[in-house]
Amino acid sequence: MNKIVLITGASLGFGKTIALFLASKGFTVYGTSRGEKNHTSPFTLLPMDVRDQESVQRAVDTVIARSGRIDVLINNAGISSVGPIEETSEQIIRDIMETNFFGVLRLCRTVLPWMRKQNEGLIINTSSIGGLLGLPFRGVYSASKFAVEGLTEALSMEVKPFNIRVCLVEPGDFSTDIGRNRSDASLPPKSPYKDICTVLGQLATIQVEEAPSPEKMGPLIHSIIEARHPRLRYKIGSPMEKLSPEIKKIMPGRWFEKMIMHFYRLKF
Repeated sequence: MNKIVLITGASLGFGKTIALFLASKGFTVYGTSRGEKNHTSPFTLLPMDVRDQESVQRAVDTVIARSGRIDVLINNAGISSVGPIEETSEQIIRDIMETNFFGVLRLCRTVLPWMRKQNEGLIINTSSIGGLLGLPFRGVYSASKFAVEGLTEALSMEVKPFNIRVCLVEPGDFSTDIGRNRSDASLPPKSPYKDICTVLGQLATIQVEEAPSPEKMGPLIHSIIEARHPRLRYKIGSPMEKLSPEIKKIMPGRWFEKMIMHFYRLKF
């Protein structure tokens, strides 16, 4: 059957890569974007702001009107920031949570009635390795992804009776626009965090530019869709990124904290 796929944040990065790959495999793909983008790709791009329930509802209604069903929902839209929790503005915190967590929640709640009616469906939520590890000076981003992890674990169990499967994809660092378009905290000149945040912001930019291409995500998502019994979690990234959450489980907390701080060049 020609599956109908809805993917958020599909104008750039992971979303666009996944949308193009799935379209090349014969899926009918609807992507969404918050802003106007030049679009000549082989999938339909719809306007949607995941922070706005009315915008979400309009896009979902459009897909249903055109295709009659939604077989796969991929919650991919996300934003990031570098900054200390103490001095990150409330507006940045709310934007990150509204996009990364409440956006996922809105899409799930809006699409699930249709999937229950179909008695089948697949929801793939994009989390992060940062949703399994609290990353220093990315605490708000990590918090949003920790929330997605808990939501997805619970939802997976709630909707199994309706033949709906729910999965998490947990990427490490990739060269995508979520890293390039960060909303970094604006710190006052006398901030005790200013020097280290400047260094970490530069490090984050270098990591994005040196990170691998997001092209691996397309085949991974395709394999999840085609799996008869998809797993709850799929990690994708470098061997160390994928291993770090397992190390966290067995290493004493202080040692693991020192390991993370060493990686981020923190010397408090």
